[in-house]
Amino acid sequence: MRLVDLNMLEHLQGFLCVRGIGNIEDAGDVEKAKLRNKQSLTDLKLNFSQDTEPHKTDHELEVLLDAFQPPPNLKYLQISTYNGATFPNWMVSLVNLRCLILFSCANCEFLPPLGRLPSLEILHMFHMDKVEKVGLEFLGVETGRKALGLATISPHVAALRLKLWWQFQSLFCSHDQVKHQVVQYCLIIQP
Repeated sequence: MRLVDLNMLEHLQGFLCVRGIGNIEDAGDVEKAKLRNKQSLTDLKLNFSQDTEPHKTDHELEVLLDAFQPPPNLKYLQISTYNGATFPNWMVSLVNLRCLILFSCANCEFLPPLGRLPSLEILHMFHMDKVEKVGLEFLGVETGRKALGLATISPHVAALRLKLWWQFQSLFCSHDQVKHQVVQYCLIIQP
């Protein structure tokens, strides 16, 4: 099945896994699938592996990921082997997202303000080699508002797992609110 054929599946529901996204030539094909209109889609896995040469630029991958905008009621999202430098703005509009897994997003330097996701319960991030800091911007809090005590991770987050961030410099979150937190293989340096 071709990706554009998803457009015809008006009642697509449940789980969808798309592999080999790095091989897609035109982001327009992704947009034609109209994932954002699949209101019964609850779980989405996006794998950016690429078999073809030359490899896509950061910008080309960012455009592809942006075109995969899912419906706002998505509950589970996994993005793997994504080598873009940034994540799309639509990620913070997933108000029903309960679980987010970011795996092997080696070129990402900054994370979106995931603290704005009110339903997020599980957040796993692995092999995020260029992310050096998880701070107020990750929590969706403006620096000037820090004094108001708003710099906490969503109270619904039950599991926070960070793994293999070799150049990691600092972590800012209210650890008391996270029921299960695992930080493995991270060098954490407080300034």
